[in-house]
Amino acid sequence: MEGKRDPYAGMADVYDGMARDRQVREAYRYWRELLLQCASERKLEIRTLVDLMCGTGNTTIPWTRRAGWRVIGVDRSAALLRVARAKSDRVRWYRQDVRRLRLRERADAVTCHFDALNHILEPGEMQEAFRRVARVLRPGGLFLFDLSTAAWFRWLDGRDKVSRVGRNFLMASNFYDPKSRIVLFTQHWFVPRGRLYERRTIAVRERAYPVAEIRAMARAAGFRVLRAEPQWTIGGKAVRRVFVLERRAQDPFPPRVHC
Repeated sequence: MEGKRDPYAGMADVYDGMARDRQVREAYRYWRELLLQCASERKLEIRTLVDLMCGTGNTTIPWTRRAGWRVIGVDRSAALLRVARAKSDRVRWYRQDVRRLRLRERADAVTCHFDALNHILEPGEMQEAFRRVARVLRPGGLFLFDLSTAAWFRWLDGRDKVSRVGRNFLMASNFYDPKSRIVLFTQHWFVPRGRLYERRTIAVRERAYPVAEIRAMARAAGFRVLRAEPQWTIGGKAVRRVFVLERRAQDPFPPRVHC
């Protein structure tokens, strides 16, 4: 994960507009249906849901349609949260870093989507994020998230892309270091401003985590792995994998009250 600088400052409107993409909308629907299916299988009644690294709230807000649910959105980007807050006042929005997550509420379900956890570059910090989520979840609660894989980063390596996204144009480049398993994404967006285009640039890094490493972190944090399955594949290789974890019944992390 990048440092204190907000890489999405000045990019929130562009980022939010990507939710109109058909494949993105299908992913939202798949994740929602999967969580509800797993909750039904485990006979889990969800009353409080926390959506981590929620961006502009596109994965968060649909849950407010569920009667009786309390929905919480968490992101470290002030720019993205400003857009989210303007879109819904039915969500409790918090600006926090998942690696230092501290909530008063305990949740029945936690979600984190669109490979957001790949932005955590250090395994020790990823382990801490898992521990923080475990503290938020009630025993028996579910944690659903997805991760991009090394196969995806290898496929992207060196591939430049020029495309149109709505009214905007995108030029993207990707460079992957297999030794560190870190990829650098650089995107130049051209956004119409009158008769001209304004260029906005964002560069972020992500790290690939092997399934075995994620399983070990989950167990160490107090989770049972229910699912670790491909969501998207290219050439028979998983490029995005979805995980569903269950907070074990024993409670090694008693709830804490934070001001």
